[in-house]
Amino acid sequence: MIRDISPIGVRVEAFAAIVTGQDVIVQFSDTFKTQGRVIWNEGTQIGISFKAEIDTAAVLTGNGGSETNRNTRPLRLDVECDASVQLGSDVIPVKVRDISQRGIKIAASGLSVGASPLVIIPGIEPKRATVTWTQYGICGLHFNVPMRYDELASWAVRIRTEAVE
Repeated sequence: MIRDISPIGVRVEAFAAIVTGQDVIVQFSDTFKTQGRVIWNEGTQIGISFKAEIDTAAVLTGNGGSETNRNTRPLRLDVECDASVQLGSDVIPVKVRDISQRGIKIAASGLSVGASPLVIIPGIEPKRATVTWTQYGICGLHFNVPMRYDELASWAVRIRTEAVE
């Protein structure tokens, strides 16, 4: 989570162990990321120096460093895990393909655009969502209430750590 930003660096709250001197990629959106190096570390707060200056105004307005790019969808995390959706009394097993604060892409059958299932992902509080699209067994769902960033970030760290173990 970004706490402070300038053209030459950023202070962030990290949800994984990051060490001073480590090279990192800071991804601000689906379309804009930059390379940097961790220059200080105090608990969960870290300071990153960018390898090249960035246009902070473009980053903060969602332009991702490009005047022509107006895609403001939130960053999606590619994950693969089991979950389920509940429609009435029916519980349907699904596979999560990616997730963001605002929604989720799943592999599932039997869901229709406009349906409002309860999404149940292990380690995350169940969330009501609306099916916004379906195609060839893949569905996009929009959370009725966006997920908190810290909830998503800490869950993503846990799921990736479990996948490695």
